[in-house]
Amino acid sequence: MCWKPPVRKASRNYQISALVFISMIIVAAIYISSALWWTRKMIVQPLAIIGKPF
Repeated sequence: MCWKPPVRKASRNYQISALVFISMIIVAAIYISSALWWTRKMIVQPLAIIGKPF
């Protein structure tokens, strides 16, 4: 027979897992948006300035 943790403990573990998962999604979204902002600021805008005379 398989051992099962008490229902309260399992429910608490699922809540913590969901909280960690949502937190990681938020952190990833912030990380990706800041990387895109940095790329735009440091690469795209200078290229536009350099390419204006041509």
